[in-house]
Amino acid sequence: MKKIYLAGPLFSLAEREFNILFAQMIESGMNDVEVILPQKRASRFLSLENGKKLIFEDCLKMVEKADIVLAILDGPDADSGTSVELGYAYAIKTPIIGVRTDFRISEDKGLNLMLSNICSTLIIDISSDMTGLVNSVIKAIGENL
Repeated sequence: MKKIYLAGPLFSLAEREFNILFAQMIESGMNDVEVILPQKRASRFLSLENGKKLIFEDCLKMVEKADIVLAILDGPDADSGTSVELGYAYAIKTPIIGVRTDFRISEDKGLNLMLSNICSTLIIDISSDMTGLVNSVIKAIGENL
C-alpha cells in the first residue's frame, strides 16, 4: 500500500471538507493507495497538554512514511505549515506533487519561487471540476511512484 501525505490548509470547514473529498476521490481512483489526512490524525492530540508539539511531530513522522507528499498550494501565499512539510519532504528526498487551483497570479506560477521549484510535479488547474483535478493528480502520482 502506497502512502500519500496530503499537506495543505485545514483550518476552515471548507478546507477540511475539500481535503476529505479530495482524499476519498484519489483513493477511489487508485488501487493500493492510502491518503494520510493530518486533520484526522490531529484530533487525538488536541486535548493533551503538549498536543500541539505532538501534532507537529506526528506530521513529520507521516511525511517520513509517505511515498509522495501531495500539497495544496492555494491562496495568496501557501500555508506556512504546508511549506514546512514540503521543505522536510524535499530534504528527505520524498517526491512532492503541488496542486494549485487558485487563479491569483504572483511570483512564479502563482507561487513563491521556492515552492514552485520544490515540487517534482506542479499541477496548475484553474478550470477543471474535482473529477478533472483528481484525474490529473492520479496521473502525476503514477508518474512519481
